[in-house]
Amino acid sequence: MIRYPTSDLGATPLHTNTSTNALRFAFDECRDPNIRMYTLLAAVAWATKFHSAERWTREGKPWLREMRITDLPLREVTGSPSEIVSEIFDLQPRRRHDESQKEILVGREGPREDQDKVAELAFAYANKYRDHSHYIEVARLHTSMKSTQDAHDVKFPVAIFENYEHVSPQWRPHFIAASTHYMHGTKMADNPAVRKAKDALR
Repeated sequence: MIRYPTSDLGATPLHTNTSTNALRFAFDECRDPNIRMYTLLAAVAWATKFHSAERWTREGKPWLREMRITDLPLREVTGSPSEIVSEIFDLQPRRRHDESQKEILVGREGPREDQDKVAELAFAYANKYRDHSHYIEVARLHTSMKSTQDAHDVKFPVAIFENYEHVSPQWRPHFIAASTHYMHGTKMADNPAVRKAKDALR
């Protein structure tokens, strides 16, 4: 998620996460050892598919950014968990809007580095506070309130919420930091159904 050079993460990075999540569920639910092996191999194929991007180039230069999730800078943060989580989602750039098609696009407004700042803040938060329940709670809320007609708006966050439980504690800060690259922020408008419901309750 973090190495992709653009904010249009709807291709390999997103589907690697969602597909391996679905295949893990199938593996857990299945009792046939042969089918379990097939699902495991399919998950490995998805996970390694992204490694082919290492060979992609543009104008003779590597396509992927020279970044590693293991090398994220650990900055000092102050404030309560709820305050820092609020800042994380407040900083999240808005998604781009296609006026001609009247739809929200996958990519974000502003430079890619804006999302890097969000990821770094989330990494600092997740290292300082080992209870990440408030981040998950707010992310769930934004998923419900701000998802568009694009199914990926829901299936990626849900995959993250489920996968989080299977990540070992020492890697959870890295996992949360990477997840911010596709989460919804407070700058995104509520989806039409939510706006309609709010109007009806006024």
